[in-house]
Amino acid sequence: MARVRRTPEQARELLLSIAAERLRDIGLKGLNVKDVAAAAGMSHATLLHHFGSAEAMQQALVQRLTQSLVTDLVDALQGPASQEPAEICRGLFTAMARDGHARLAAWVNVTEQALPTGLDQRDLFADLVEALRDRLGLDSLDEARQTVVMVASAAIGFELVRDALPGVVGLSEEQTDSFPAWLVGRLPGISDC
Repeated sequence: MARVRRTPEQARELLLSIAAERLRDIGLKGLNVKDVAAAAGMSHATLLHHFGSAEAMQQALVQRLTQSLVTDLVDALQGPASQEPAEICRGLFTAMARDGHARLAAWVNVTEQALPTGLDQRDLFADLVEALRDRLGLDSLDEARQTVVMVASAAIGFELVRDALPGVVGLSEEQTDSFPAWLVGRLPGISDC
């Protein structure tokens, strides 16, 4: 097999893309650094050369996916003005499902990972909170922050249990798919927008 030459940035980007794909497709067990390196056509040592450690690669993945998630969520909130709250909520749930964001959030919490040093969590989420407040006409940033926590918690939980819990409690596939719209209809202040 011919050796592929990449810049350090290209190699890191490839490794993070493959790690994100594996997280989405396989779940947390897909983040094994030896398997990520092999899927990229690199050795485990090469991956460690680019990141320094398995933990550093995981931290870089957390940073990349967190930034991507917040961008997706802000984009969903800044959609057409005519978009109904139920569609906004569905967009938020879809963003959590895409690229393994919900799994990543669960993994970060379960393993007590922190966002990487230098990534200010408040700055990262400030645009999201403001976009939610503006879009939904909420009275304050505190109300928007509480809403972000509530909807994100519901979206993360829903994505993690979507394949098992709805059917067990007797929801049809159609009812399961309409859960975001059902939820938004029960949120005070949001359902009236």
